[in-house]
Amino acid sequence: MAKIKTKARALDMLGRQQIAGIPTALSELFKNAHDAYADNVEVDFFRKENLLILRDDGLGMTADEFEERWLTIGTSSKLIDEDAIDKPVIDRNKTFRPIMGEKGIGRLSIAAIGPQVLVLTRAKRNDDLKPLVAAFVNWSLFTIPSLDLDDIDIPIRTINNGEFLSKSILDEMLTQARKNVDSLSHKISKTKISQINTQLSLFDFDPIIWERKLGGLKLSENGHGTHFIIKPTDEILIDDISPNESSRMTEQSSRLEKALLGFTNTMYSDSNPPIIARFRDYLEDGECIDRISESIFSHHKNSILQIIILRDILTNLVNSVAVSLFMEKNRSSMLSHGKAITNLLNVDHLK
Repeated sequence: MAKIKTKARALDMLGRQQIAGIPTALSELFKNAHDAYADNVEVDFFRKENLLILRDDGLGMTADEFEERWLTIGTSSKLIDEDAIDKPVIDRNKTFRPIMGEKGIGRLSIAAIGPQVLVLTRAKRNDDLKPLVAAFVNWSLFTIPSLDLDDIDIPIRTINNGEFLSKSILDEMLTQARKNVDSLSHKISKTKISQINTQLSLFDFDPIIWERKLGGLKLSENGHGTHFIIKPTDEILIDDISPNESSRMTEQSSRLEKALLGFTNTMYSDSNPPIIARFRDYLEDGECIDRISESIFSHHKNSILQIIILRDILTNLVNSVAVSLFMEKNRSSMLSHGKAITNLLNVDHLK
């Protein structure tokens, strides 16, 4: 009896290769935050550190949910079915939200943003806060044709008592990932092993320090939700989030703004969306630019309204001019037709 085998690169084909670009990938992650009943989803991109951190304050995932749904291909974390592991978690203290994410694309699309990610998630179930779950994934391994899914180990840790992931535990996870890569020398060339180990060495990150630095949404103490730490990021990210020169001249949005504004504008028809999205871009000199914020959403909505009004005015003006030109051009013909109609209506003529 034969069996169908799955190569590791199937994940790359289903995820990164199916995503139109980084803005789409971020939009998918924003949808996941919405579906997790988050009130906030925030992105902080630090150009100097080549680091992107996406955080939400949603319901998060337990250790079982993370392994059996997020790390299991073919099971949508949103799937409602009698044979599913569990029904999607909802927050009964909030208005029901229709599911926006689909087909598990969000988790796989992260590979479009950068080659490796640290996932941190902490579940809140009613008033009960679960342990923090931490996992590290290097997506480059999933692009190598010779590897099977079973060849790749995903380092995962559980941290109890409201404590946060320490630098020492993260270093242990990176060491485990490095050992896994080195153990695949019979399937991977030395060049690729060296490249992936270089990527792993670039993940110089201290979770505790960065949580203090960012403030706001957190997973320690009473915090909950899901965080994605991506380092390094794909070099195209800067082009996607920054309007080019021609766009600045015409006040057009960047690809990121278009994608994420579209996410917010289509989320709900009213002016009070259930989740607030933010994207902060920290330039090399330390300046912070709000690429996406409440004020920018408001500005764009007002701009859209102004464009609609201007469009209607121009349409009416064009129509008026067209009618005037038509009447002027056909004036003599209309006069002759008018006389003919008058003659036809003339009583004496009808007799």
